[in-house]
Amino acid sequence: MLRSAGRLARHALRRFGIDVARYEPVPPHLRRRARLLSRFAPSVVLDVGANSGIYGRELRACGYAGRIVSFEPLPSAFEALSGVAAADGAWEAHPVALSSTEGERTLFRSGNSWSSSLHDMDERHLRVAPDSAYVGAEAVKTITLDSLFGRLVRPGERAWLKIDTQGHEDAVLAGAAASLPRIETVEIEMSLLPLYAGQVLFPELYAWLTDAGFTCLDLQPNLLDPQSEELLAVDGIFRRADGGTRAG
Repeated sequence: MLRSAGRLARHALRRFGIDVARYEPVPPHLRRRARLLSRFAPSVVLDVGANSGIYGRELRACGYAGRIVSFEPLPSAFEALSGVAAADGAWEAHPVALSSTEGERTLFRSGNSWSSSLHDMDERHLRVAPDSAYVGAEAVKTITLDSLFGRLVRPGERAWLKIDTQGHEDAVLAGAAASLPRIETVEIEMSLLPLYAGQVLFPELYAWLTDAGFTCLDLQPNLLDPQSEELLAVDGIFRRADGGTRAG
């Protein structure tokens, strides 16, 4: 009865050019992620490019109660991240950048913090997001996921890898080549047009993951150019068709 009444009300309002839709307090991309987290139930999420812990807090809001291992090289962001992680009994944080090699790199610090990168910023990115302009730089330690994986992911755990590294995604994947067969799900930000110098774009990253045995489950818009309406970046979730080999 209530559904019928609702349909009649919507139909009547449309005669006056008014459309009514159900209010959804949770954004579509978070609902989709929550659904996939619930379905695949990862034991541990590797949060690469954690900034101040926004993604980790979203995981908790989605109902994920498993372990989180975050990586963030920017000192100011890591300070905030470590405070959030310390208050959570299943969350640890490491002040390093994941890359293809171990060593030291220059991290360019952006005005908005989360656009900080190991790469120079493209003019397009700066035009679309002026608050992302670099305001400083500092040396940070880089390390590969392969060198850490055995210590961070316990035998039998189901691993979900999230990568949000502002143009450094391919290097993170290269440094995880040996670990990737033991990772079930990859969530990754991918640019369709250059936003950072030297970054690998969506077609190559998509092909790299599918060639590695992953299937794309979800793509969500991440960044739009308000002038041209071009889609500049997307967030993708990829899953191994075979579920991957459990860590061990």
